[in-house]
Amino acid sequence: MNELLKIDFDKQTISARELHRKLNIATRFNDWFPRMCDSTCLLWMLVSEYPAKN
Repeated sequence: MNELLKIDFDKQTISARELHRKLNIATRFNDWFPRMCDSTCLLWMLVSEYPAKN
């Protein structure tokens, strides 16, 4: 199986530019990326960075 996106499992990240390219997004990256990082995205990143303690 071919690897679709390189994943950094230690940091749990992928390249936004690579994702943009692989998805064949018509919008320029510089216009597309800020839209993907709206407040909902930022909230999700904060929640996953600091999970609730049990």
